[in-house]
Amino acid sequence: MTVGSRVAGFVTKWPSLIREVSREIRRKLAVRIADAPGTPRELAVLLANDEIDIASPMLLRSKVLEDVDLIEIVRTRSTQHLLAIAMRRDLSTAVADALVVSKTDLAPFAAVLPRFSSRTPD
Repeated sequence: MTVGSRVAGFVTKWPSLIREVSREIRRKLAVRIADAPGTPRELAVLLANDEIDIASPMLLRSKVLEDVDLIEIVRTRSTQHLLAIAMRRDLSTAVADALVVSKTDLAPFAAVLPRFSSRTPD
């Protein structure tokens, strides 16, 4: 049984509990499942929208998060959330475009933007 499948059963039965557990438990959970391919998308989205120390591992590494999830986070969360998204290895053009058109100071993204100068659209 994978970590993702064990967590899936928990999330399916008690989604509201995730919001109520301590910050430290949510942070440890995010670190542990950020790379797990079987992580339920709902859990990944929930953790990715949490405080940045909890959200960061999910935003940086979770392949379960879809472009629509990341774009919504770009539109609604903090500059720190946006920076974590910008640092993803697999950042799509659609998400990069959302970062550029966000109403956020783009100075934190200066180090990340050059990697898109030679990319072709997805």
